[in-house]
Formats: sequence, C-alpha cells, structure tokens
Amino acid sequence: MKARYHDYCTEQTFFIQINPAEIRNNNPLVAAIDDFIENHISLEIFSEKCSNSIKGAPAVHAGMMLKVIFYCYASGCYSSRDIEKRSSWDQNVIFLTANRTIDHSTICRFIEKYPDEIRDVFTKMVYVLNDMGFVDYDLVAIDGTKIHGYGSKEFTGNMSEFMEQKNRIEKNISRLMNEANKGTVNQEKKLNRWKNNLQKINSFLEETQNSASEDENTKINLTDRDARLVKDQGKIYIGYNCQTAADSENDLIIGCNVTNSASDRTQLVPMINELKKQQPVIRIVADAGYFSSENIEYAEENNIDLYLPEGKLDGGVQKKRKTADRVTSKDCIISTDDNRRTLTCPGGFTTETGDAVHDHGNFFYRFYIPSTYCANCRFKDKCHTSFKTGKSKRFNVKREYFDSQLAREKMRDKLRSPEGKAVYNQRSCIIEHIFGEIKEYKKFRRFYHRGLTKVNTIWTIVCIAHNFRKLAKLQYG
Repeated sequence: MKARYHDYCTEQTFFIQINPAEIRNNNPLVAAIDDFIENHISLEIFSEKCSNSIKGAPAVHAGMMLKVIFYCYASGCYSSRDIEKRSSWDQNVIFLTANRTIDHSTICRFIEKYPDEIRDVFTKMVYVLNDMGFVDYDLVAIDGTKIHGYGSKEFTGNMSEFMEQKNRIEKNISRLMNEANKGTVNQEKKLNRWKNNLQKINSFLEETQNSASEDENTKINLTDRDARLVKDQGKIYIGYNCQTAADSENDLIIGCNVTNSASDRTQLVPMINELKKQQPVIRIVADAGYFSSENIEYAEENNIDLYLPEGKLDGGVQKKRKTADRVTSKDCIISTDDNRRTLTCPGGFTTETGDAVHDHGNFFYRFYIPSTYCANCRFKDKCHTSFKTGKSKRFNVKREYFDSQLAREKMRDKLRSPEGKAVYNQRSCIIEHIFGEIKEYKKFRRFYHRGLTKVNTIWTIVCIAHNFRKLAKLQYG
C-alpha cells in the first residue's frame, strides 16, 4: 500500500505572519538594537537637518534607518543593495522597518547626510554601556588595523608616475587609432577605456598644478584621493588605518577613528584625548607600533599608566638587516650628566657633543671619534666603511631618542617587572580578537565608500554593530 502525505509545493504563494514578540524573544540582537534606539537615542539631532515641516514629502524615519543599518552591519551585511533586498525577505529587517521597503540610495544618502549624528550615537552608546556597568576603564587597549580602500593600484602613484602613465596611454591611443584607420583591427572598447583613463589622469594633473595642494612625492589614488598606501602583513595596498580602543572587561569598543597615515606612532595621543573626554583612563596598553619618546613623555605629563614596549629597531635591541654586522650608534653607550651629553663607542672612547643639528627632517646629536684612536681599535673594520687617517668617525643619535633616555629606561623596567608583563600580556586578548571578529568572522575587509569622512562614518557604524553584538549577549543572551 502506498503512503499518503500532506500536500507539499514550494512554488505556492506564502503569507507569513510576523509576531513582534516572538522576533524579539528569539533574536537578542534585534531586541538590543530596538530597545537602545527607542530608549536612549534622541531623534532631534536628525530632525534638525530635515526641512519638510511645512511642505515636501515625509522623510524616512531616522530611528528605523539606524535600527536597520546597525542590525545589518552586525549581521555582516554591508552593501546597501543587500540591505534593500533584506527588507523584503528577512523577517528581522521587516520587523525593524515596520514592513517598509528601503531603497539602497536612501541608505547611502542617510549615511552621507548624518556623519556627526552617527558619531554622537557611538558616544551615547559608550556612555550608556558605562552607566550599565559593562565598561571598565581600569585597563584600555589601543591598536589599529588596516582596511582596504575603494581603489586599484592602476590609478595609484605620484605626479611623475602619472605623467609617465599619461605619455604611455597617449602612445597606445595613437597606435590603436592608426590601426583602426588601416582597418586591420577593431578595438573600440579598449580605445574608450584608455580615453577614460587619460581623461581621469589629465583632470588630476590640472587640479594638482592649479592648486599645488598635493606633494609631488605623495602617492595617491585617483578613485579615492584620501586613501594611501598601507602595509599589512607584508602586503602593500591602498587603504586606511582604523584605530580602535577597547576595554578589558567585556571587550567593548569605546574609541574609534580612521586615518590615512600608515604609521601608528602619531595616533596614540589623539586616541588618549578621545578617551579622556569620556572618563579619566588609569592604564593604557599598546603595542610597539605606537612607540615614540613623545608618547611616553605625554603619558607621564598626563598621569597615565602607559604600557608601551620599545620597538626592536627603535630601542637598540635589534638592528636593521643591512647594518646587522656593522657598528652603529645602537652599539654605543649614551648618557646625560649635568647637561653633558656623552657617547662611549664599543672601543671605549668617550666623547661629548653640543646642540642638535637638523638633517633630513630630524634633529641629531653628532659625536666624533678621532681617527688616531680608531687606527688601533679592534672594531675598526666593522665601524669604518673606508678608514682614512685624519677622518673622524661620526655617530648620529636622534635628539628625541637621546633626550628621552630616562623615560625609556623607566618604561623598559616597568615592562620587565612581573606586574608589567601580566598587564601587557592582556593586550592581545583584549583588542586582537575584536579585529579578527570584524574582519574574519563578519567579513569586513574593504571600504566601499570613498573619502576620509565617509570611511570614518562607516568604521563608526562597524564599531557600533560590534558593541550591539556584545550587548545582546550581556543583557539579552
């Protein structure tokens, strides 16, 4: 006897009933976002930019837009077109939009129109999380991660490189035009592409020559003028440096910023100043990429317990590969006593110096060892590239490195202590997995917006979304 089954057909039309209570109960992330926007965010700051109180079409509800954008970013959906599609099939998005469809252009315009207001939402969120007892300012970790920008290497270079590329494209266009006139080949698509590239390069060169705002040696991208070349794990690409500060208790992001500077050294003080606006920070830990004498001295002046290791190449622990087998200033002993600056070379000769000398953008103290002493020194072959009688050996030491010797020694001793090791070992556990969650788990590896202002807004939304994931587990999980 054959079995009987209920009717089953996947091609039928579905009418799905959405129960708001069930959605909130079964999805802590939706509940966290919905409650936070409704109870803690004032929409007056968004209404100030709307001028349709008397006439004009109704504006899209700012609270709805915030909820949908934060939920989709927290779910790993970053494309405005994908968010638009979700509003028609994802029941969580349908609940947050109250069954309204959002156009992708509306999402882009909203993000572009309210950068300061979205930043205020992040600030308010940190304040509320701290008031709820979820944020611990006793130990804060600061680090940066590199994110790809919206641009290709084809249109990346400086003035001279773009001039060479322009000449090369003009020759290729001329060659193709001659071949087309002879009727030997028809490559209209390639010709149009080269003409568009040439037009883009010509417009950039005209703007640069008229404004003189760009450095001739600075490499920029024509698609995104604010993006710069960054280095990440041995790879060099066009991108941004995303700075982030996180607390040690629940790994919540309490500070964020985006810069187009590839180095982290100049970003520590701005991040500390941002944290100081929220609450006095007791201890801050950062990796060696932030090390500089100015950062250590700034922390001492502002009574901040900073844990910042000295870079291997900066602190004399390790030399560069090309000078690894040679005697340099890193092999010498420097000291300051009663305003006397002295240097003792590996051969044992002690010399003094006066004021610093400006050279190649930095100030250096110059120490000279007489050739009469170097003639019989056992380090002569490693110290001199070509020894000549009467030519002194000169050691250059950066002024900021020399003058901050005591501060660096204190920092080195603090990090070597058992307490310092225990504090610094927490750094990677606090901040590194946050980047791993954002870039690997949620697949945010590239900005699809151009310009530093828009990129800053997008990274702020990404950080808010991360905090909502944490809040959903802490309060609703």
